[in-house]
Amino acid sequence: MPVLQFIVTLALFLYYLPPQPAQLVLPVVLFLVYSILLTLSLVFYSTWFRLFLVLLKILYCLLARLYFPWLVLLLLPLGPELYRLLPQQNGRVVLRIAVLTSSLAALVLLPGELLIPAVALWLFSAWLVWQEQRQAEKFSYQSGQCRKLRRQLAETERQLQSLARQGATREQLAKFQERQNISRALHDQLGHSFTGSIMQLEAAGLLMTVQPERAAVMVDRVVVNLREGLAAVRMSLKAILPGTAEQQLQEVRALLADFEADHARSASLLVEGDPQSISPAVWSIILANLREALTNMLRHSTGQHFQCTISVMNRLCKIEFLDDGIVSKPPRSGMGLEGMESRVRDAGGTMIVDNKQGFSIIMLFSKEGEIDAGSTAYTAGR
Repeated sequence: MPVLQFIVTLALFLYYLPPQPAQLVLPVVLFLVYSILLTLSLVFYSTWFRLFLVLLKILYCLLARLYFPWLVLLLLPLGPELYRLLPQQNGRVVLRIAVLTSSLAALVLLPGELLIPAVALWLFSAWLVWQEQRQAEKFSYQSGQCRKLRRQLAETERQLQSLARQGATREQLAKFQERQNISRALHDQLGHSFTGSIMQLEAAGLLMTVQPERAAVMVDRVVVNLREGLAAVRMSLKAILPGTAEQQLQEVRALLADFEADHARSASLLVEGDPQSISPAVWSIILANLREALTNMLRHSTGQHFQCTISVMNRLCKIEFLDDGIVSKPPRSGMGLEGMESRVRDAGGTMIVDNKQGFSIIMLFSKEGEIDAGSTAYTAGR
Protein backbone atom coordinates (compact mmCIF):
# COMPACT_ATOMS: atom_id res chain seq x y z
CA MET A 1 0.00 0.00 0.00
CA PRO A 2 2.75 2.62 0.73
CA VAL A 3 4.26 1.86 -2.70
CA LEU A 4 0.93 2.63 -4.41
CA GLN A 5 0.64 5.85 -2.45
CA PHE A 6 4.16 6.87 -3.47
CA ILE A 7 3.40 6.22 -7.16
CA VAL A 8 0.17 8.25 -6.96
CA THR A 9 1.92 11.07 -5.10
CA LEU A 10 4.77 11.24 -7.63
CA ALA A 11 2.32 11.24 -10.55
CA LEU A 12 0.24 14.03 -9.00
CA PHE A 13 3.23 16.24 -8.22
CA LEU A 14 4.66 15.78 -11.72
CA TYR A 15 1.30 16.48 -13.35
CA TYR A 16 0.51 19.58 -11.30
CA LEU A 17 4.09 20.86 -11.11
CA PRO A 18 4.11 24.69 -11.53
CA PRO A 19 5.95 25.96 -14.64
CA GLN A 20 7.69 28.84 -12.79
CA PRO A 21 10.91 27.83 -10.99
CA ALA A 22 10.15 30.17 -8.11
CA GLN A 23 6.99 28.17 -7.30
CA LEU A 24 8.76 24.77 -7.17
CA VAL A 25 10.04 25.02 -3.60
CA LEU A 26 6.76 24.39 -1.78
CA PRO A 27 5.64 21.37 -3.94
CA VAL A 28 9.07 19.75 -3.60
CA VAL A 29 9.06 20.23 0.19
CA LEU A 30 5.53 18.77 0.44
CA PHE A 31 6.54 15.85 -1.76
CA LEU A 32 9.61 15.15 0.37
CA VAL A 33 7.62 15.30 3.62
CA TYR A 34 5.02 12.85 2.32
CA SER A 35 7.77 10.58 0.94
CA ILE A 36 9.35 10.47 4.40
CA LEU A 37 6.02 9.40 5.91
CA LEU A 38 5.68 6.64 3.28
CA THR A 39 9.25 5.47 3.91
CA LEU A 40 8.59 5.21 7.63
CA SER A 41 5.55 3.02 6.83
CA LEU A 42 7.84 0.63 4.95
CA VAL A 43 10.59 0.57 7.59
CA PHE A 44 8.59 0.08 10.78
CA TYR A 45 6.26 -2.92 11.23
CA SER A 46 4.56 -1.93 14.47
CA THR A 47 0.80 -1.73 13.96
CA TRP A 48 0.36 1.11 16.38
CA PHE A 49 3.16 3.14 14.80
CA ARG A 50 1.64 2.60 11.35
CA LEU A 51 -1.72 3.77 12.65
CA PHE A 52 0.02 6.89 13.93
CA LEU A 53 1.61 7.44 10.49
CA VAL A 54 -1.81 7.10 8.81
CA LEU A 55 -3.19 9.80 11.08
CA LEU A 56 -0.19 12.01 10.24
CA LYS A 57 -0.80 11.47 6.51
CA ILE A 58 -4.47 12.41 6.92
CA LEU A 59 -3.48 15.55 8.77
CA TYR A 60 -0.84 16.28 6.09
CA CYS A 61 -3.39 15.98 3.26
CA LEU A 62 -5.94 18.22 5.01
CA LEU A 63 -3.33 20.96 5.61
CA ALA A 64 -1.61 20.65 2.22
CA ARG A 65 -4.92 20.97 0.33
CA LEU A 66 -4.98 24.61 1.39
CA TYR A 67 -2.13 25.14 -1.10
CA PHE A 68 -2.89 22.37 -3.60
CA PRO A 69 -6.54 21.15 -3.61
CA TRP A 70 -5.70 18.08 -5.73
CA LEU A 71 -3.78 16.59 -2.73
CA VAL A 72 -7.19 15.46 -1.42
CA LEU A 73 -6.75 12.47 -3.78
CA LEU A 74 -4.13 11.13 -1.39
CA LEU A 75 -6.82 10.67 1.26
CA LEU A 76 -8.60 7.95 -0.74
CA PRO A 77 -5.99 5.11 -0.31
CA LEU A 78 -5.73 5.90 3.41
CA GLY A 79 -9.17 4.41 4.18
CA PRO A 80 -8.24 0.91 2.91
CA GLU A 81 -4.84 1.17 4.61
CA LEU A 82 -6.48 2.03 7.94
CA TYR A 83 -8.93 -0.86 7.41
CA ARG A 84 -6.00 -3.27 6.95
CA LEU A 85 -4.32 -2.16 10.17
CA LEU A 86 -7.36 -2.60 12.43
CA PRO A 87 -7.61 -5.91 14.41
CA GLN A 88 -9.65 -8.57 12.59
CA GLN A 89 -12.28 -9.39 15.21
CA ASN A 90 -15.85 -10.51 14.59
CA GLY A 91 -17.30 -7.80 16.80
CA ARG A 92 -15.58 -5.02 14.83
CA VAL A 93 -16.75 -5.85 11.31
CA VAL A 94 -19.07 -2.83 11.12
CA LEU A 95 -16.32 -0.54 12.42
CA ARG A 96 -13.81 -1.83 9.87
CA ILE A 97 -16.27 -1.41 6.99
CA ALA A 98 -17.00 2.12 8.17
CA VAL A 99 -13.28 2.89 8.21
CA LEU A 100 -12.87 1.36 4.73
CA THR A 101 -15.53 3.64 3.24
CA SER A 102 -14.71 6.72 5.33
CA SER A 103 -12.11 7.97 2.86
CA LEU A 104 -14.86 8.33 0.24
CA ALA A 105 -15.95 11.45 2.13
CA ALA A 106 -12.97 13.17 0.54
CA LEU A 107 -14.87 13.10 -2.79
CA VAL A 108 -16.91 16.12 -1.72
CA LEU A 109 -13.69 18.16 -1.53
CA LEU A 110 -12.62 17.31 -5.09
CA PRO A 111 -13.56 19.13 -8.27
CA GLY A 112 -15.82 17.27 -10.70
CA GLU A 113 -13.12 16.34 -13.21
CA LEU A 114 -11.26 14.32 -10.54
CA LEU A 115 -14.21 12.26 -9.28
CA ILE A 116 -13.77 9.31 -11.68
CA PRO A 117 -9.99 8.96 -11.09
CA ALA A 118 -10.59 9.28 -7.35
CA VAL A 119 -13.21 6.50 -7.29
CA ALA A 120 -10.96 4.27 -9.44
CA LEU A 121 -8.05 4.91 -7.07
CA TRP A 122 -10.17 3.99 -4.05
CA LEU A 123 -11.46 0.80 -5.72
CA PHE A 124 -7.95 -0.24 -6.68
CA SER A 125 -6.72 0.41 -3.13
CA ALA A 126 -9.60 -1.61 -1.66
CA TRP A 127 -8.86 -4.48 -4.08
CA LEU A 128 -5.20 -4.50 -3.03
CA VAL A 129 -6.20 -4.65 0.64
CA TRP A 130 -8.62 -7.52 -0.07
CA GLN A 131 -5.91 -9.47 -1.91
CA GLU A 132 -3.45 -8.86 0.91
CA GLN A 133 -6.01 -10.02 3.47
CA ARG A 134 -6.65 -13.21 1.50
CA GLN A 135 -2.95 -13.94 1.36
CA ALA A 136 -2.66 -13.30 5.09
CA GLU A 137 -5.55 -15.68 5.82
CA LYS A 138 -4.01 -18.32 3.54
CA PHE A 139 -0.64 -17.93 5.25
CA SER A 140 -2.31 -18.16 8.67
CA TYR A 141 -4.13 -21.35 7.62
CA GLN A 142 -0.93 -22.90 6.25
CA SER A 143 0.96 -21.93 9.39
CA GLY A 144 -1.73 -23.62 11.48
CA GLN A 145 -1.47 -26.74 9.32
CA CYS A 146 2.32 -26.73 9.71
CA ARG A 147 1.98 -26.50 13.48
CA LYS A 148 -0.55 -29.33 13.43
CA LEU A 149 1.76 -31.47 11.29
CA ARG A 150 4.67 -30.75 13.63
CA ARG A 151 2.57 -31.89 16.59
CA GLN A 152 1.54 -35.02 14.71
CA LEU A 153 5.16 -35.68 13.75
CA ALA A 154 6.26 -35.29 17.36
CA GLU A 155 3.47 -37.64 18.49
CA THR A 156 4.46 -40.17 15.81
CA GLU A 157 8.10 -40.02 16.88
CA ARG A 158 7.02 -40.54 20.47
CA GLN A 159 4.94 -43.57 19.47
CA LEU A 160 7.83 -44.97 17.43
CA GLN A 161 10.15 -44.60 20.40
CA SER A 162 7.57 -46.31 22.61
CA LEU A 163 7.19 -49.15 20.09
CA ALA A 164 10.97 -49.48 19.88
CA ARG A 165 11.14 -49.80 23.67
CA GLN A 166 8.31 -52.35 23.62
CA GLY A 167 10.09 -54.27 20.84
CA ALA A 168 13.28 -54.37 22.87
CA THR A 169 11.31 -55.60 25.89
CA ARG A 170 9.62 -58.31 23.81
CA GLU A 171 12.96 -59.38 22.40
CA GLN A 172 14.37 -59.69 25.90
CA LEU A 173 11.31 -61.70 26.99
CA ALA A 174 11.71 -63.96 23.96
CA LYS A 175 15.36 -64.59 24.81
CA PHE A 176 14.44 -65.29 28.41
CA GLN A 177 11.71 -67.69 27.30
CA GLU A 178 14.17 -69.42 24.98
CA ARG A 179 16.68 -69.86 27.80
CA GLN A 180 13.90 -71.15 30.04
CA ASN A 181 12.83 -73.70 27.42
CA ILE A 182 16.40 -74.93 27.00
CA SER A 183 16.83 -75.15 30.77
CA ARG A 184 13.57 -77.08 31.16
CA ALA A 185 14.48 -79.46 28.32
CA LEU A 186 17.91 -80.19 29.78
CA HIS A 187 16.46 -80.66 33.24
CA ASP A 188 13.68 -82.97 32.08
CA GLN A 189 15.90 -85.13 29.89
CA LEU A 190 19.30 -85.12 31.58
CA GLY A 191 17.99 -84.92 35.12
CA HIS A 192 16.05 -88.18 34.97
CA SER A 193 18.71 -89.98 32.93
CA PHE A 194 21.58 -88.93 35.16
CA THR A 195 19.73 -89.64 38.39
CA GLY A 196 18.76 -93.16 37.34
CA SER A 197 22.20 -93.82 35.88
CA ILE A 198 24.00 -92.70 39.04
CA MET A 199 21.82 -94.96 41.20
CA GLN A 200 22.41 -97.93 38.90
CA LEU A 201 26.18 -97.29 38.80
CA GLU A 202 26.30 -97.13 42.60
CA ALA A 203 24.42 -100.43 42.80
CA ALA A 204 26.72 -101.97 40.18
CA GLY A 205 29.74 -100.87 42.20
CA LEU A 206 28.40 -102.74 45.25
CA LEU A 207 27.71 -105.89 43.21
CA MET A 208 30.93 -105.80 41.20
CA THR A 209 32.80 -108.18 43.56
CA VAL A 210 29.80 -110.25 44.68
CA GLN A 211 27.76 -110.62 41.46
CA PRO A 212 29.89 -109.34 38.56
CA GLU A 213 27.48 -110.61 35.88
CA ARG A 214 24.55 -108.70 37.36
CA ALA A 215 26.75 -105.64 37.75
CA ALA A 216 27.70 -105.82 34.06
CA VAL A 217 24.03 -105.97 33.06
CA MET A 218 23.34 -102.87 35.13
CA VAL A 219 26.25 -101.03 33.50
CA ASP A 220 24.86 -101.93 30.07
CA ARG A 221 21.49 -100.51 31.11
CA VAL A 222 23.20 -97.30 32.22
CA VAL A 223 24.85 -96.96 28.81
CA VAL A 224 21.51 -97.47 27.07
CA ASN A 225 19.79 -94.95 29.33
CA LEU A 226 22.49 -92.35 28.75
CA ARG A 227 22.29 -92.81 24.98
CA GLU A 228 18.51 -92.47 25.06
CA GLY A 229 18.83 -89.38 27.22
CA LEU A 230 21.34 -87.83 24.84
CA ALA A 231 19.07 -88.56 21.86
CA ALA A 232 16.11 -87.01 23.71
CA VAL A 233 18.16 -83.90 24.50
CA ARG A 234 19.16 -83.54 20.87
CA MET A 235 15.54 -83.86 19.77
CA SER A 236 14.42 -81.29 22.34
CA LEU A 237 17.10 -78.84 21.26
CA LYS A 238 16.05 -79.28 17.65
CA ALA A 239 12.50 -78.37 18.59
CA ILE A 240 13.65 -75.33 20.58
CA LEU A 241 16.37 -74.20 18.17
CA PRO A 242 15.15 -75.33 14.75
CA GLY A 243 17.32 -75.08 11.67
CA THR A 244 16.55 -73.63 8.26
CA ALA A 245 13.54 -74.58 6.16
CA GLU A 246 15.69 -76.92 4.06
CA GLN A 247 16.90 -78.70 7.19
CA GLN A 248 13.30 -79.07 8.37
CA LEU A 249 12.28 -80.48 4.99
CA GLN A 250 15.17 -82.92 5.17
CA GLU A 251 13.89 -84.12 8.53
CA VAL A 252 10.39 -84.53 7.09
CA ARG A 253 11.83 -86.55 4.19
CA ALA A 254 13.84 -88.64 6.62
CA LEU A 255 10.70 -89.47 8.65
CA LEU A 256 8.84 -90.50 5.50
CA ALA A 257 11.79 -92.54 4.24
CA ASP A 258 12.08 -94.39 7.56
CA PHE A 259 8.33 -95.02 7.47
CA GLU A 260 8.62 -96.55 3.98
CA ALA A 261 11.59 -98.70 4.93
CA ASP A 262 10.15 -99.97 8.21
CA HIS A 263 6.54 -100.61 7.23
CA ALA A 264 6.57 -101.31 3.46
CA ARG A 265 4.15 -98.48 2.72
CA SER A 266 4.84 -95.64 0.31
CA ALA A 267 5.15 -92.04 1.51
CA SER A 268 5.76 -88.84 -0.44
CA LEU A 269 6.27 -85.14 0.19
CA LEU A 270 4.86 -82.29 -1.93
CA VAL A 271 5.99 -78.69 -1.29
CA GLU A 272 4.14 -75.76 -2.88
CA GLY A 273 5.32 -72.17 -2.41
CA ASP A 274 8.26 -70.88 -0.41
CA PRO A 275 8.75 -72.83 2.85
CA GLN A 276 11.22 -70.21 4.12
CA SER A 277 8.27 -68.15 5.42
CA ILE A 278 7.12 -70.93 7.78
CA SER A 279 7.89 -70.03 11.36
CA PRO A 280 10.00 -72.30 13.63
CA ALA A 281 6.97 -72.93 15.86
CA VAL A 282 4.94 -74.24 12.90
CA TRP A 283 7.85 -76.47 11.79
CA SER A 284 7.92 -77.98 15.27
CA ILE A 285 4.18 -78.71 15.04
CA ILE A 286 4.56 -80.20 11.52
CA LEU A 287 7.21 -82.68 12.71
CA ALA A 288 5.37 -83.66 15.89
CA ASN A 289 2.02 -84.11 14.15
CA LEU A 290 3.63 -85.94 11.24
CA ARG A 291 4.96 -88.58 13.63
CA GLU A 292 1.50 -88.87 15.19
CA ALA A 293 -0.20 -89.09 11.77
CA LEU A 294 2.15 -91.87 10.63
CA THR A 295 1.44 -93.79 13.84
CA ASN A 296 -2.32 -93.32 13.33
CA MET A 297 -2.05 -94.71 9.80
CA LEU A 298 -0.37 -97.86 11.08
CA ARG A 299 -2.93 -98.35 13.86
CA HIS A 300 -6.24 -97.29 12.31
CA SER A 301 -5.96 -97.16 8.50
CA THR A 302 -5.79 -99.74 5.71
CA GLY A 303 -4.08 -97.30 3.36
CA GLN A 304 -0.88 -98.10 1.51
CA HIS A 305 0.21 -94.59 0.55
CA PHE A 306 0.80 -91.54 2.74
CA GLN A 307 1.30 -88.05 1.36
CA CYS A 308 2.44 -84.90 3.19
CA THR A 309 1.64 -81.65 1.39
CA ILE A 310 3.07 -78.31 2.54
CA SER A 311 1.49 -75.33 0.74
CA VAL A 312 2.60 -71.77 1.44
CA MET A 313 0.21 -69.12 0.10
CA ASN A 314 0.02 -65.35 0.39
CA ARG A 315 -1.60 -65.27 3.80
CA LEU A 316 -1.96 -68.92 4.81
CA CYS A 317 0.22 -71.92 5.38
CA LYS A 318 -1.59 -75.22 4.74
CA ILE A 319 -0.23 -78.63 5.78
CA GLU A 320 -2.13 -81.79 4.86
CA PHE A 321 -1.51 -85.40 5.88
CA LEU A 322 -3.44 -87.75 3.60
CA ASP A 323 -3.55 -91.54 3.31
CA ASP A 324 -5.64 -93.60 0.91
CA GLY A 325 -7.13 -95.86 3.55
CA ILE A 326 -10.83 -96.44 4.07
CA VAL A 327 -12.29 -95.37 7.41
CA SER A 328 -15.78 -96.75 7.87
CA LYS A 329 -16.52 -94.81 11.06
CA PRO A 330 -16.21 -91.07 11.76
CA PRO A 331 -12.82 -90.14 13.21
CA ARG A 332 -12.66 -90.10 16.99
CA SER A 333 -10.90 -87.44 19.01
CA GLY A 334 -9.07 -90.16 20.89
CA MET A 335 -7.14 -91.39 17.85
CA GLY A 336 -4.13 -89.23 18.77
CA LEU A 337 -6.01 -86.21 17.43
CA GLU A 338 -6.32 -84.38 20.76
CA GLY A 339 -2.58 -83.86 21.07
CA MET A 340 -2.32 -82.76 17.44
CA GLU A 341 -5.20 -80.32 17.82
CA SER A 342 -3.70 -78.95 21.04
CA ARG A 343 -0.42 -78.13 19.31
CA VAL A 344 -2.21 -76.43 16.43
CA ARG A 345 -4.45 -74.47 18.79
CA ASP A 346 -1.52 -73.24 20.87
CA ALA A 347 0.06 -71.84 17.69
CA GLY A 348 -3.17 -70.04 16.75
CA GLY A 349 -4.10 -72.38 13.91
CA THR A 350 -7.07 -74.49 12.83
CA MET A 351 -7.17 -78.24 12.22
CA ILE A 352 -9.65 -80.01 9.92
CA VAL A 353 -10.16 -83.80 9.90
CA ASP A 354 -11.85 -85.33 6.85
CA ASN A 355 -12.48 -88.93 5.74
CA LYS A 356 -14.49 -88.37 2.58
CA GLN A 357 -11.63 -89.54 0.35
CA GLY A 358 -9.18 -91.45 2.47
CA PHE A 359 -8.19 -89.98 5.82
CA SER A 360 -7.04 -86.34 5.76
CA ILE A 361 -5.72 -84.02 8.44
CA ILE A 362 -5.41 -80.38 7.36
CA MET A 363 -3.70 -77.72 9.46
CA LEU A 364 -4.08 -74.03 8.62
CA PHE A 365 -1.81 -71.33 9.99
CA SER A 366 -2.07 -67.63 9.24
CA LYS A 367 1.04 -65.62 8.50
CA GLU A 368 -0.53 -62.48 10.04
CA GLY A 369 -2.44 -63.73 13.07
CA GLU A 370 -4.80 -66.28 14.46
CA ILE A 371 -7.54 -67.87 12.37
CA ASP A 372 -10.37 -69.24 14.47
CA ALA A 373 -7.82 -70.37 17.02
CA GLY A 374 -8.66 -73.46 19.00
CA SER A 375 -11.16 -74.98 16.58
CA THR A 376 -11.17 -78.42 15.02
CA ALA A 377 -13.57 -79.49 12.31
CA TYR A 378 -14.52 -83.12 11.73
CA THR A 379 -16.07 -84.05 8.40
CA ALA A 380 -17.40 -87.59 8.12
CA GLY A 381 -17.75 -89.52 4.92
CA ARG A 382 -21.06 -90.57 3.48
